[in-house]
Amino acid sequence: MSKTLGDRCCYFVATGFCFGLAPFMPGTFAALAGLLLHLAVIGWLPQAAHWPVTFALFLVFSILCLAMNDWAEKRWNVCDHHNFVLDEIAGYLFVPVLY
Repeated sequence: MSKTLGDRCCYFVATGFCFGLAPFMPGTFAALAGLLLHLAVIGWLPQAAHWPVTFALFLVFSILCLAMNDWAEKRWNVCDHHNFVLDEIAGYLFVPVLY
């Protein structure tokens, strides 16, 4: 099966920028991607922007997760494949939004 550029981009995003391709604990490694995003927000943006930008990232990853769910099920022929880790990234980003 020929992979298009769109399929490759979807695969890259669905695997949490390849963090979800870790040979063990892919969800945990994907949470590290969320941690890196959060640390980038804290390190590079003014404090007043921390909460809104983190919340926006949480929304983006949540919407991506919902939007790409059908694609992921067709790609891996299973519901909630261990390499599909957008929910772990969104889940990590939700914690700093609460605090």
